[in-house]
Amino acid sequence: MASSGSSAKQRRTAEHWLRVVEKVRGSLSSGNVHKLFEDDYFIFELIKLLYQDSVEASVKIEILSVIEQYGSGVLPTNSVDQSVSALLDVFRNIYSGQGQTSVAAQLLITITTIFIENEELLETSLCSMFTSQLVDLINKVNHIASRRLRSCACQCLVQLETMKPGLLWKWHEVFIKLVKEERTDVGQDYMYLLIAVTSYVNQVENTGQQNVQTEQGNPEGKELLPVVSYIMDNVFYLSPPGLSAIACHIVAILKRCPGIPATDYMLTGRKQDLNPGPLCLKAKCLQDQNTICNVFKPLVLQCLSSLDPCIISLMLFIEGEFHREIISEAEERILVQRSLQFLKNANINTNTRLFIAHWLIGYINKSYPPASATSLKKAILPNVFDPIDVHTCKLDFAVKCCGQGSDNDLTTELHYLTQLAETTGSVRITCALYHVLFSHVTQNSSEAIGNLVLSITKTLFQNFPHLIPVIVDFLQAVKTSGSHGKLHSEILTLLHETVLSLPIKSLLTNYHNYLQVWLLSAQDTSMLQQRPVRRLLDLVKEAAANVKDDWHLGCMVLSICRAMMLHHHTDILYWRKHVSFKMIR
Repeated sequence: MASSGSSAKQRRTAEHWLRVVEKVRGSLSSGNVHKLFEDDYFIFELIKLLYQDSVEASVKIEILSVIEQYGSGVLPTNSVDQSVSALLDVFRNIYSGQGQTSVAAQLLITITTIFIENEELLETSLCSMFTSQLVDLINKVNHIASRRLRSCACQCLVQLETMKPGLLWKWHEVFIKLVKEERTDVGQDYMYLLIAVTSYVNQVENTGQQNVQTEQGNPEGKELLPVVSYIMDNVFYLSPPGLSAIACHIVAILKRCPGIPATDYMLTGRKQDLNPGPLCLKAKCLQDQNTICNVFKPLVLQCLSSLDPCIISLMLFIEGEFHREIISEAEERILVQRSLQFLKNANINTNTRLFIAHWLIGYINKSYPPASATSLKKAILPNVFDPIDVHTCKLDFAVKCCGQGSDNDLTTELHYLTQLAETTGSVRITCALYHVLFSHVTQNSSEAIGNLVLSITKTLFQNFPHLIPVIVDFLQAVKTSGSHGKLHSEILTLLHETVLSLPIKSLLTNYHNYLQVWLLSAQDTSMLQQRPVRRLLDLVKEAAANVKDDWHLGCMVLSICRAMMLHHHTDILYWRKHVSFKMIR
């Protein structure tokens, strides 16, 4: 009897949690799952399921993900503390049982998200208890079975430190000890945690933020240097993404802390005199420069031969931040040539090549004078085998970094894209072409570039009306930049007159493109609007005669009329507009 009663109870429990899970899934499908958490007790219903051994791990992870994504920011104030306490209790039960690592990791992520979404909790004893538990967890160095969980705990601590800089500084020495002892791949997470804590607390000190206190005071340069030194001595076993994240933090520390002691301490571990004499003070500037050089130079030289995109972008970033302070001019040329070689390699994914191009453009713009950058132009120019995105990027690169060449060079460089656009009428290719043309226009407002743009626009406008929105966007960008007012006026006049001369039936057939030109010209105070108003009236009459009851047509006509009234004297326009409005009505 007892056995059958127990079975019936288990069956009812299983049916109950299935109903709860189905309720959550149904709310997810309908998009109103956040409303479930408005009930104070609903979150506790979900947490009860996490205690059930009969609930599968995948279902528990699903429940925790729902709490994290939809409940963490809308939990009632009076139940947030209790919810976190209950989730922590679930974590202790699972962790003590040495099982369901995936569920335990998701629990840590969910609890961390709740703290981040409810910042007032970061000031409570509950947060102190949670951070202490995370630190206890990562103290189990070199424990293979808990690697994944320890890695997750490190990332949770980083997120908490990001939200409240200085929160973890009291464990700074503990983190240094853990970094030195950890020998598994989780060492990368430990290292990132250490440098993040060091970086964020250094940021607080330098920005003078109020209401952010550390329990042992803010660090000085002499405290930061051993950390930076140890990490840079051990970066070579890190993965490229991990190395990039850690190195960026170190750059930030050195930028904010120029008074870090000189290289002698870093390289030999000898303490320097904290009250230096006059000779040391005279050498301070050179010492600071040598410190930066010795921190990064081994890393940069080691990575010069790499073709990993993360590493190349990192080297460009570091060298851009400390131009000519780390490597010599010859070594810098090797770095740039390596980046160009990567950019030209057709076997590399297009998005990756664009990523490196972005970093290289930023670096050359920041570090190279135009005269020096011109020497790179031949290596940058595209070929016909490049994908359109890479082709466009290279042309843009050549204009922004190397300047504009002669008129013949300009025509030659744009010939391929121009022919492709004029032959295919592709919107994507035309966008790429106008992107490059805009770079030329903003860099050089010469008559040659104006004539070229005018010629290309005229051909595309006449042959491919569906490209008018692209041309209109280009015109608006030119007007906003103020770089070539004459070109804007000439192109707009050309398009305006061309549309006015079109037959009414052609206008009506393709009104959603052609009327964009009139809308743009109506916003130009220098262009007379008598003819457009008459043509607009004819267009409305033709639409009425053809019983073309088109909502979009009416909206565009009214938008043009509104633009005319806003930008022009309307005395002579009122009568025709009145007739147009009657026709539309």
